[in-house]
Amino acid sequence: MSDIVSYKDAENKIHEELYNNLYLLKNIYTTTLNFNRVFKKYMFAKSNKDGFFEVIYYLLNILNPILTKERLTTWPPFDIKTENKFRTEVLNYMKELNNLYHHANIPQMMASHLISPGGYKFTKFMFKLSQLVIYEHLKKKHEVELLYYPEANENEDVIKVLMNNFQTITSGIEFKTKKKLDQLHEYHKTQEEKALSIVNTLSQLDKSVSVSKKEKAIAEEKFYKKYTVYPSDDSLKNKLVTLNQQWQNLAHIHTLYGDCKQLLSYINNTNLVIDIEDKTNCKEQNLSDFFNTLTLLINSKSLELPNPTNSYIQQNSEKICELLHKNTTILKEISVNIQQTQLLIRDTYESVRFVEHLIANQPKPEDFLDDMQGIKLLELGSD
Repeated sequence: MSDIVSYKDAENKIHEELYNNLYLLKNIYTTTLNFNRVFKKYMFAKSNKDGFFEVIYYLLNILNPILTKERLTTWPPFDIKTENKFRTEVLNYMKELNNLYHHANIPQMMASHLISPGGYKFTKFMFKLSQLVIYEHLKKKHEVELLYYPEANENEDVIKVLMNNFQTITSGIEFKTKKKLDQLHEYHKTQEEKALSIVNTLSQLDKSVSVSKKEKAIAEEKFYKKYTVYPSDDSLKNKLVTLNQQWQNLAHIHTLYGDCKQLLSYINNTNLVIDIEDKTNCKEQNLSDFFNTLTLLINSKSLELPNPTNSYIQQNSEKICELLHKNTTILKEISVNIQQTQLLIRDTYESVRFVEHLIANQPKPEDFLDDMQGIKLLELGSD
């Protein structure tokens, strides 16, 4: 039973290793839609003819596109006849690769294995080919000669030299690897400290924002309790314009009533001196000049003025007094309205300034986000 389990583990491992190699190559070399359609982790757990065709050609084309085009003339196979010929070409090509690359060590396969391409043996064959492709890719991209196992040799001195070279190269790789790991750990430690600092800053910011929100809510509640209906700026401006127009009109009426009152006082008393401001431009005059001027004024206004009888004068005097009283009352009401409006504007302005003060004193996220460029927040407390 244990042998079956170990065999199953080995088979799963070879499938995973093949998948990992193909995944690495896939991120470097462009794949086709057909390749993407068949590419998955355990694609050769069972027989997969389409997967075999796509993957084998993908690997060989990366390894040597010119030679692959010459050796695999039937690609892509489109019927049973070309499929059989393609399998034969692949087997011959594998023998040539083992001779061309002395470190390839690709397992020899029979045509029957390629008819139903799947299972442990076939997957191992594909895995060894993927290793060869990755190895050759690395050789092209790096000037330093890559390591591979020393070949058997009967000369002990040669073996000793090979082993010494092997140890020297591996020691250098270990030293560079250790240096890179130390740099990585130092970088990780620095970024972790920055992340902790950012998390603490965010926590403080959250607390500050929470306090500011509570203060804002209290201020809004206090404001709306005091002013159940919050007037808009436009409505306040319109109301002030209307009140100003009414005030000017009433002031003009008040001036006219004042002039009328002064005229009545002249008519009712026996003062022999009167101020006349009309088109005649007369100033203080004696009684004789007054009547001369009055005669001229009456003649010029005779068609406009009614007959100034005693009853007419009395009636109009009463109306003028009544209108003057109403005018005084309206002026007082307008004055009260203006004062109330000014108080409302002042309270509104103070509330707006208070809210602006709360917003202005909130910490700004951009003050601490400069250090976050190029890093991601760490999950604190995770393994």
